[in-house]
Amino acid sequence: MDASTAAATIGAVVFCALLIAFGVLVLCRGDGVLFPETRSRSSDAERRARELLFTHLRPDQRAEYEEQSIVTVVGESGNCYYLSPADIVVRLKQGGVYRMCIVPRIRDPVPADDVLLAKKLLIEADEQTFLATATRWPWLSW
Repeated sequence: MDASTAAATIGAVVFCALLIAFGVLVLCRGDGVLFPETRSRSSDAERRARELLFTHLRPDQRAEYEEQSIVTVVGESGNCYYLSPADIVVRLKQGGVYRMCIVPRIRDPVPADDVLLAKKLLIEADEQTFLATATRWPWLSW
């Protein structure tokens, strides 16, 4: 194998690895078009999840989410939680800022807004269980 073929092969492998890492690869038909029923089922679930989330947000939380994709929730303890579809940052009342991670144990994919709503409701209903269950590490500002 000559150098240009090796470089092209390595480039293709790296490109595919990046696509997989970022979840861009999708099931396609032979002509490269997404299966329409998969796309509509997914977008319909995401739409319903967004509608359900919005029914559980106060007007100020909804505006915050629409503008910044963040929902601020203050727990019973006074801790301030900043929830996004991908992350949770908490500012503890007694000091300190942490990232927290808690995910549902399920096999099928769930729309991000459903997961965000579950986190919000858990913090509001039982903050101590949330704190005991979630993994926590110090927030690092780069």
